[in-house]
Amino acid sequence: MDKPLTKKQKDFLKVLKAKACNISAACEAFGISRETHYEWLTNLTYKKEYESIQESLIDFAESQLLKNIQSGKETSLIFFLKCRGKHRGYLEREKEEFKPDDKGLDVRIVFTDSQRVALRKVEQLSSEEERVVVVLD
Repeated sequence: MDKPLTKKQKDFLKVLKAKACNISAACEAFGISRETHYEWLTNLTYKKEYESIQESLIDFAESQLLKNIQSGKETSLIFFLKCRGKHRGYLEREKEEFKPDDKGLDVRIVFTDSQRVALRKVEQLSSEEERVVVVLD
């Protein structure tokens, strides 16, 4: 349902923005229940405004992160590379799972996207009867 916002909804959204999208804190400060906020989300106009506030908060956080990166703050640099540099190998960790079964040892390795692409190319070039050794750097 797409209805215009009421004055109460507009006022609540201002409080929500001031409380950095913390729903519990905003509801308590404004004097409504969380359920009321969730009911209002069924109104597409309200939902769009709410999502816009959330996005603006993320934009603000990203701008602060960029400032930290530009000033050489190591933690911010590492965070950025782990989030945005995965395709270049900046990963938190490579995950390996070992699961024994009745045939021996089943090894599951989680690869990066570029590693998966390389493995798929090798699979396409090889037949099932050939033994293929893949070296990924």
